[in-house]
Amino acid sequence: MTGELYSGLLGALVGLARATDGAEPDGDTKKAALRGLLARPEDGVDALLSLTEEVRREKTRLAPQCAACAAPCGRRSDFDMASLREAEGEVRALKALILAGLRELASSMGGDLPETLLYTALFALGEDWTMEELMPVALELGGLLAGEL
Repeated sequence: MTGELYSGLLGALVGLARATDGAEPDGDTKKAALRGLLARPEDGVDALLSLTEEVRREKTRLAPQCAACAAPCGRRSDFDMASLREAEGEVRALKALILAGLRELASSMGGDLPETLLYTALFALGEDWTMEELMPVALELGGLLAGEL
């Protein structure tokens, strides 16, 4: 159960990153994203549900027109993390590394994690990108991680 809730939280984080496109995220947006990234499946049902709701509220604040849209396009929707299982093996593995790197940086850098990289990396998780498209994101994360060690 908590694994599904955790996947839902990650999918909501991708949706939040999608909502930053064309919006002006602020410190509250970043705080919600970082809290979500630092969550773990072991945190329990209540914590995961609360964090997911916080992330979705922030997404709605950034893109209120999407929450009230009569014909949703899906552009800023939460991502179904289960669909990663269908991705090509190398792409799936690279996305797993991107997520792990992002979580590590959120833990070590906290508020100093560059917002552009934070939202770009989350956005990339939900896109049908090739290895070549994902690699710059992974390399930027890796460069920051190397600087943190």
